[in-house]
Amino acid sequence: MITGAKVIRKYEIADSGKRIDIICKYYPCFMDIVDNFIEEMEEDIKEEQDYNRRAEMGDLGVRVQTSGLSNPTQRDGVRHSALHTAILTGDFSGGELDGVSNVEEYLQDAALVRVMIDDYSKFEKRVKELVPRDKELFVAYLKQETSFMDIAESGGIQYESAKQKVRRIKVNIKEQIYRKKNRRG
Repeated sequence: MITGAKVIRKYEIADSGKRIDIICKYYPCFMDIVDNFIEEMEEDIKEEQDYNRRAEMGDLGVRVQTSGLSNPTQRDGVRHSALHTAILTGDFSGGELDGVSNVEEYLQDAALVRVMIDDYSKFEKRVKELVPRDKELFVAYLKQETSFMDIAESGGIQYESAKQKVRRIKVNIKEQIYRKKNRRG
């Protein structure tokens, strides 16, 4: 079984066509993989920042009460929200990456997140544009609710014809996505 991390790394090196293939292959859990990747990034950033902050203060493992009033739950919530928004938008100008050593790696990962979400959104829009019968068939195939054999039987066609039908739908979606990209530059 392939892990979400491996899917992310495959996606990172894939060209546009292969990225659509990856979305199709992992369609039922694709956005869960992206969400988990974002959560892991957030945890890694926060852990590194916390570790570096404690190291700067000479943390000896003993907590000392300071005289200021604070609300750590609220502070953590605001920090989490700001970091999550920064990853989704790519705007880290609020200091969300202050105190981390591998800033460039996090910036690249955040850019990858945006590409994955954008590609998935474009893919979903194209699927929604399919004629109802093709959409129903293709989505059922993507969700692994039906097989080529089931498609063949329900459509009264040969197994190879069912495979070709799904392949044509996927190729059509890829062409529509690329055509829109190429028109924009």
